[in-house]
Amino acid sequence: MKTVVFGAGSLGCYLAHALVKAGNDVTVVARGAWGETIAKNGITIRHVLQRRTTCDHVRVVGTLTEAGAADVVFAVMQQGQMLAVLPDIAAADAPLVVLVGNSLHVDGELAYLEEHAPQKTVLFGFQATAGRREADHVECARAGASGLTVGAAQGEAPAAARATLDRVFAEGSYKPSYQADMRDWLVCHAAAVLPFCYVAYRRDCDLTQATPDELADLIDATGEAYNVLSTLGYRILPEDEEGFYKPGAKHALWYLILRIISKTAVGRLCVTDHCRAGTHEMRELDRDFMSLVDALPHRHMPTWDALRAAMPSWDELEERWNRKAN
Repeated sequence: MKTVVFGAGSLGCYLAHALVKAGNDVTVVARGAWGETIAKNGITIRHVLQRRTTCDHVRVVGTLTEAGAADVVFAVMQQGQMLAVLPDIAAADAPLVVLVGNSLHVDGELAYLEEHAPQKTVLFGFQATAGRREADHVECARAGASGLTVGAAQGEAPAAARATLDRVFAEGSYKPSYQADMRDWLVCHAAAVLPFCYVAYRRDCDLTQATPDELADLIDATGEAYNVLSTLGYRILPEDEEGFYKPGAKHALWYLILRIISKTAVGRLCVTDHCRAGTHEMRELDRDFMSLVDALPHRHMPTWDALRAAMPSWDELEERWNRKAN
């Protein structure tokens, strides 16, 4: 299958690796020094937990137009970046587009593409990997082969689109996991992610300094957010997720896992590296999520609000991490 990955950050690079491994014809859209690096040397990924390194040589182009015709385009980028490139995605020569990443603008993204490219099928996805891009390689943290949670914004993905993705990932162990109502899934994911960010930023992006009480509050904050989302009419997804945020065996297990994550490289790669590099993205996600939950009069999220209030201001965080990056 002819596939295009639009966006060559750590997530996009791992997706390209999975597509190559599945036997597809892969083109990556990447610009600047990084585009030159992977065009010359291939996409080198250090799989941290698996303790191995891979290198995949793909076709690299500077624009989506240069990529030409494809069976599917995977756009993998931050929410603000995705909104900026919707005209490019609408013009892409592909019948199926999958928008991959955190987004609370699913309705707007879908409306734009339905208006400007009504012939396209548009799905939304999330890849459960983490990591960072270095000058000449990608550091990737993942559990197993990982995969793509993917589906339509509302309802089930069309059968033809599912058949295309099944063909794309027919070989290899990276597989699509089909999820109905991805708009709700992504909103719930934001509710689970943001408390991690609040704690990480409070601890100067060193999760090893998080206290046991902060980790417990992190869990409780997400539970509060889920209650508000449910009242607002959102489905809590995945369907078995709520059990981790209510008293019981799942809650205790999740707390134990968080204790381990916070003290190991997994926490750095999955949480704090992204908080440092993606402060602006997290600020936008926080802004949009708070706008959503604040629509409920007299919402009750005391633990959430306390965690959020305890971190530095967003202006201070952006100035701090931009300064350190430069």
